[in-house]
Amino acid sequence: MNLKAKFWGTLLLLCMTISCSKNAVSQDETKTEEEQQEENAPPETIQEFWLEHRQLVSRVYYDDSIAIYYDNDMPRSISWIAPYTKKVWSYVVQTYGDLHGNAKDRRLYGIFHKNKYGGGHPFFYDNPDHGYISGIDIGSSGNDAWVNAEGWNTDIIAHEIIHHIEFVSHGKSGSPSRKWWGDSKIAEIINYDIYMNIGMPEEAARIYNNDINKTENFPSEGTAWLKNWFWPIYSNHGKTEVLQRYFKLLSDHFPQNSSGTYTRDMSFGEFIHFWSGAAKVNLKNQAVIAFGWNDNWEREWKQAQSQFPNVGYTY
Repeated sequence: MNLKAKFWGTLLLLCMTISCSKNAVSQDETKTEEEQQEENAPPETIQEFWLEHRQLVSRVYYDDSIAIYYDNDMPRSISWIAPYTKKVWSYVVQTYGDLHGNAKDRRLYGIFHKNKYGGGHPFFYDNPDHGYISGIDIGSSGNDAWVNAEGWNTDIIAHEIIHHIEFVSHGKSGSPSRKWWGDSKIAEIINYDIYMNIGMPEEAARIYNNDINKTENFPSEGTAWLKNWFWPIYSNHGKTEVLQRYFKLLSDHFPQNSSGTYTRDMSFGEFIHFWSGAAKVNLKNQAVIAFGWNDNWEREWKQAQSQFPNVGYTY
């Protein structure tokens, strides 16, 4: 072999070696990225260990914001749950601030059952009873359970997600207001607001029509929560913004410990005071219409004004 041929042969071999090395590095980088993605993926199955739940549920969908699981009786052909849950959760997180605290896994886990565990419950990142993850766990019964994206099926998903606003918004823990609105009159107006803001006005109208004339025996007999309290506040004082402001005011002003857990329930006077702050107007007259009034509530209201003077309305 002459010297020139030897030179070109060596150069060709060197180029091939460099090319192979680059490919090897690229493959290694791709493999590392895939391994990292798999490491951050939610588990393929979850063994329930809470309340009466003992199902092994399987993952049917996940992304960076949600992970959806079905039990063995849930038809895999039901595909609307994941995109709907993602839409509701995304709106709620965008609207109501930090719902994750210091949780490493910031997904909402949605667990769905057919023909068992009627109803639902939420679980929160700051609680060991579900393994320190955020989520909802819901069961429905009947041959048509979960088939259609309407009515109770969509309401219950939104309802359980709304509890995350109630209990962990702005990185806090607890619901000082629950003593008054129970489980949960606040959900009616927030559910309406969610539907209006995710492109489901027909479902919002259904919620309004179903709930506007409902009455309860708390805090007074015959209380029409939506008609005489939440709807006037929502429609006259900022809609979504007034709901946002209420939870933000609680997080900024209501007593909590060093870890951000609220230390007590609200008095009724405080409840009216903080809603007045959210509405930026004195709501005592509306409270009288909605709930009646008594001397004890008057004392609590005056005390709340003295203790929390900076919630944002004139009195």
